[in-house]
Amino acid sequence: PPHPPISWKDIAEYSFLGKFDLLRHSHADVQDNDWAKPAFRQGMVKFFKLQHAREELKHISVEVHHLQTSIHNEEAHITKITDELLVSNHPLTSELKRQHRSWHVINELHLHRLDQITRHPQYVG
Repeated sequence: PPHPPISWKDIAEYSFLGKFDLLRHSHADVQDNDWAKPAFRQGMVKFFKLQHAREELKHISVEVHHLQTSIHNEEAHITKITDELLVSNHPLTSELKRQHRSWHVINELHLHRLDQITRHPQYVG
């Protein structure tokens, strides 16, 4: 007898190969295939997770570089603004310098951690 059509939504909801009527009634026993065996499936999952991790390492190297550049640019900009305010003897100069000291400490911590990342053997930057 003809089997009812299977929608993608139905396929996505099935969690085991045995639930597929299409596969259960097929002439070939698909459960004998390597890809149907749990050990092979687990190996494939691990393989693709490893591939994804390698891709993520590339993305991380780009993000690390962007963050380092952003921190350096921000430091240079704040220093320039502070110097300009010092020349004009602006009342906000001391407040900006005070806030910049706390930002600078945090930025130095971030730069230190980013430097540790760039020295890691797995870093691909």
